[in-house]
Amino acid sequence: MPPLVYQQLNDDYVDDLDPSAVTQLICEEIEQKHDGLFGHIYYGRVASASPVLNFAYFVESGIFLSINLGSSQSINGVFVFEASGDYITRHELIWGQDRVTIPCAFCMPVAIGLQIIEHFCRTGDKTDDPRWRDHNQVAWDWDTP
Repeated sequence: MPPLVYQQLNDDYVDDLDPSAVTQLICEEIEQKHDGLFGHIYYGRVASASPVLNFAYFVESGIFLSINLGSSQSINGVFVFEASGDYITRHELIWGQDRVTIPCAFCMPVAIGLQIIEHFCRTGDKTDDPRWRDHNQVAWDWDTP
């Protein structure tokens, strides 16, 4: 397993982490109820070929996850976890320099989100759960304000 690289918000990268260190860092922020927390976990070095998990935390809705498998997997692409059918309720946050709108349909309970994060940190891949969707195939206009 390659070392993990973690970036929270727009802070500096934290290199050479193991899965438990990454989940501990995320749990500490969630415990502080840091609404709008977001970050990235690279499986390996920070590179376009490396798989990366993106997450955001919303106190009222849970964790949003997307996984970009990069070019290191046989099936590459960006996937989101569709946890419900609630595309009405949504959250906005500033992700880097971009305003991002995320529907609650893509938010899951914290415990499930942390399990998926841990799986990604161990494997560099998404889980086998059938609720993963190609982000281009979901019923959501990513340009929705």
